[in-house]
Amino acid sequence: MPARITLLGLCLALGLRPVAPVAAQGEADSAAASYHPIRWYEPLAVVGGIAPTGALDEPVADHFRDNRSQTGDDVADAWAKVGTVGVGVVTVGVLAGGLLSHNNKVTHAGLRFWRAFTSSSTG
Repeated sequence: MPARITLLGLCLALGLRPVAPVAAQGEADSAAASYHPIRWYEPLAVVGGIAPTGALDEPVADHFRDNRSQTGDDVADAWAKVGTVGVGVVTVGVLAGGLLSHNNKVTHAGLRFWRAFTSSSTG
């Protein structure tokens, strides 16, 4: 596992180029465009932040498996329902927003969300 993280960090550090400016559509003002070259230490900081999380994943999971309780199970079930409802609300909101604004890109994004939501909740 640490070898994969090291390899990922190395690939990120060597393969990144500066991020191109992003300008708003239809805006002629170049002041709205931003440019941030990715520094060599930024991907290493990300990998450095993720690595401890990955190392703690299994011990934390083992702790919760060994110390299960009805309250913990109830909280986990409630959290899963909230997540499902939240994704459904966002999906319907994006789809409705696209239809109401007659924006085809937003409508298609809503349809893609809907398809992903329905396929993940049935399987």
